[in-house]
Amino acid sequence: RARATWTLGSYPGRQTLLASVENVDSALSIVAEAEPVAENTRISPIAGSLSGRAGEAVPETVGIRVTDSAGRVLPDVPIRWTALDGGSIEPLVPRTDSLGLAQVRWVLSKKTGAQRLRVQVGNGPASRALVPVTLTAKALAGPPAGVLVESGADQRATAGAELAKPVVVRVVDANGSSVADAELELSASAGILSDTLIRTDSLGRARISWTMGRSAGPHTLGVHVEGVKKVVKIVVTAKAAAPANLSFDDAIRQSKAPRSAARTKRLFAVVTDLYGNPVPDAKVSFKATSGTVNPRRAMSDARGRAELTWKMGAKPGEQVLSGTVAATDVKGDYTAEVPSVPPVRKTVALKPKTGS
Repeated sequence: RARATWTLGSYPGRQTLLASVENVDSALSIVAEAEPVAENTRISPIAGSLSGRAGEAVPETVGIRVTDSAGRVLPDVPIRWTALDGGSIEPLVPRTDSLGLAQVRWVLSKKTGAQRLRVQVGNGPASRALVPVTLTAKALAGPPAGVLVESGADQRATAGAELAKPVVVRVVDANGSSVADAELELSASAGILSDTLIRTDSLGRARISWTMGRSAGPHTLGVHVEGVKKVVKIVVTAKAAAPANLSFDDAIRQSKAPRSAARTKRLFAVVTDLYGNPVPDAKVSFKATSGTVNPRRAMSDARGRAELTWKMGAKPGEQVLSGTVAATDVKGDYTAEVPSVPPVRKTVALKPKTGS
């Protein structure tokens, strides 16, 4: 056996010790790794700022340059790369080259925002090992590929009133990442929008304020983004406003009604709001100046109607049926004329006198 003490040189990287024996053709090669020390090592990124589309490779050169404190390049230093926020990496060389450079192909993860790449120079850890360096790249969204409805659909609001909650949509790219500053074109079947052209915020979201039209029923909002073929449709429902009018309509109209039914009226009490929309589930009570009403209280149906029968009094002249909507000051009247009955003339047969 032969023993020797080996003091490594001042440069980091692989260093080789050759052992040879006299009159022996072969030699023994012993390799030792000289670790860089923090006091005499400088690490600088090749590119000042990095950015790329989420899910794709960063187009700029991703790498570092390793030098000593005097600015001399340090070749053959091992480098380890770790993607901290997903994605993948492919080192082009495992160690720094002759110019002290180490580069990697960095494919970003599919989420947008800042993503980090940790670089460990040397094998570490050790008491004098270098602290890892972190490179940051901004992952940008690709072009718009779809529109997602996050909230606000299937709402119900009073006709003429604004939706209680805004409609929130999000524009995404092919990877599902949010697209900021995308322009949306809006078109509503009825009502008023806050704006017909809006842009998404930094999170790819857009909030739409929508005031319902005057007609009760379904309202449709179309959302279109340039580059996306499919138009997203959002449906909400406008319901009737509070009762504002009460009117009466003949339920049965007969050109030749029998005399016995001349004083009987079958009617619909119709409850509508300020815009003429039928108001369902309105409680209506009835009262007549003469005769009887059946029923005296009723609930309006889906078309805002409540059916009733009014048997008017026998006294000729004008008679009035009144209706009132409960919990409101809405009232309505229906006036009918009871005709006078002409007197019945009796024919008396006279008997001739005898001898006349």
